[in-house]
Amino acid sequence: MANYMIVRQRVTDLTRFQTIFDRRKPNREAAGLTDLGQFCAADEADAVIVVMEVEDISRAEEYWHSDVLEGRTEAGIVAYRWVGQGSSDKAKASAQAGRFRSQHLEDWLSKLMAKTPAANVKLKRAYEPPAAADGTRILIDRLWPRGISKEKAALDQWMKEIAPSTKLRKWFGHDPARWDEFRRRYATEVHDNAALLDRLRSFARAGPITLVYSAHDELHNDAVVLRDLVLGRKTA
Repeated sequence: MANYMIVRQRVTDLTRFQTIFDRRKPNREAAGLTDLGQFCAADEADAVIVVMEVEDISRAEEYWHSDVLEGRTEAGIVAYRWVGQGSSDKAKASAQAGRFRSQHLEDWLSKLMAKTPAANVKLKRAYEPPAAADGTRILIDRLWPRGISKEKAALDQWMKEIAPSTKLRKWFGHDPARWDEFRRRYATEVHDNAALLDRLRSFARAGPITLVYSAHDELHNDAVVLRDLVLGRKTA
């Protein structure tokens, strides 16, 4: 899971701060910091909150070496309270550290951390040879692919319960004219089985997964819909 540095900075001139901050972007990038967003602090009009993704916590701390930081780790987020150069009032900073994460910022971070890289979710027909790049191979059909042995399938999981219901599968019949309605109905079924969807998302956040399916039509099948659902995309 990625780490994030959250810095609260008091400013007397927001325009001047933005100018200096933008000018120093190459320095942050060299230190492995990627700018993600800025927020106004809800409790103080003269405070700006900056959120950055951190490649290496040690390097990030070195970048801010001229200032004293009080940090804490919670739910995978590394949050830092900006104390100021030469300050040794760590106790005060620690007590106030929770103040700078407003509900808006919390919601934004939750969505950020829940996001799965699109490249982590791949699709492959069961009749294609497996590859190391597939990552975790998961069969998402209700029926086992015809003529394929367990050894040849090389599956890590068979999540038949997340497949379209038999009634929906037969109604669809891989008819492109029914595709949009199939997507809508299947999405409803998957969301009714939220635990399995969460499980797939957990696999995808941890690393590459491949949703294995049997359909001949590579554009209109349940795996296409399921990939969008795992990635949080709209399906209708």
